[in-house]
Amino acid sequence: MDDVPFGHRQSFNSRPNLARFRSGQPNCSVALWIDIDAQIILAADSDLLHPQENLDAMCASAAQALSFPPLENGTPPHQVIFSNRSNARVVLRDPACPSQALVSVCSPEVDLKNLTDGMAIFVANPEQIAQST
Repeated sequence: MDDVPFGHRQSFNSRPNLARFRSGQPNCSVALWIDIDAQIILAADSDLLHPQENLDAMCASAAQALSFPPLENGTPPHQVIFSNRSNARVVLRDPACPSQALVSVCSPEVDLKNLTDGMAIFVANPEQIAQST
């Protein structure tokens, strides 16, 4: 799974690019690229070695959150933020491939605006992250 391309942008969505994204986000300890429908991790990068069960649980909760019933306008949620004393988790659906999402786990002090902006840039254009590092 380490260097295998994933997602709809085959040449750029890889674990190394996910690592570049995460390293550019202050206080971000885990970044996951997930398949919402299958509830599987397509790629992962973290500052520590996490048991697969922990990563799978993060994936499942993110996928479930994005699977909530559609909003009043009929669209499914595209972003979910979980926050508590120990961390903040942000999940952002890929608008070009709605069955996939980026998940970031950060310290509770993270600047959510900067994080969500960075996530949106990466999801929309992973090439920009890959070429800027």
